[in-house]
Amino acid sequence: MPLGLIVRAYPGGLRISVRDELDDDVLLDALSHVLRGTPLASRELRHRRATAETLLNVRLRVRGEGRVLVNTGSGFYDHMLQQLAFHGGMDLRLEGVGDLETGDHHTVEDMMRTFGEALDQALGDRRGLTRYGEARVPMDEALAHAVVDLSGRATANISISPDPGMAAHAFESLAQTARITLHVTASGTNDHHVAEAAFKAVGRALAQAMTRDGSLVRSTKGSL
Repeated sequence: MPLGLIVRAYPGGLRISVRDELDDDVLLDALSHVLRGTPLASRELRHRRATAETLLNVRLRVRGEGRVLVNTGSGFYDHMLQQLAFHGGMDLRLEGVGDLETGDHHTVEDMMRTFGEALDQALGDRRGLTRYGEARVPMDEALAHAVVDLSGRATANISISPDPGMAAHAFESLAQTARITLHVTASGTNDHHVAEAAFKAVGRALAQAMTRDGSLVRSTKGSL
């Protein structure tokens, strides 16, 4: 079979066949730009991140029903991202592999970066969105507070104590690629509870920020 994209037209639609991995990347990138103009609720983003350390694939619908599967082999942080997406009302499927034999740093970082890239694509120009969101979430003795601004600028101010190891960096990676401003404070005595409360709070804050609010971009500049 020939390489490249093969497009066949039939009544009511198109069939696109991809013959090469690089062509697949080109097609997904092109579709992501087209989807920026579609309503947020109808967008399902598909995105892939491939590096020398990880290979991750994500499917994301930001206004979903909480159907979530995260499987990168990183265990605890797979569970944390599941909590964020579920409490954010998203549909998320993120799967892949990383060089876990060297530790989970690369896998967790790229998992959150991949999720952030897909989220950024789904948000598009942020038109018609509330933009700001805030949530407080307790988990037993732990309490987390998250504030989100879909600003188009990557800023993270994170304080998690005690941090189970990668929670703060995970949020920094998310803020960078999603192009959001993210403030998180969380404290307690059990590091699992502290991290889980923080991820849930970020999910709920994102859900609030992504609610509909007219048709304008919430900035006096007219763009974010």
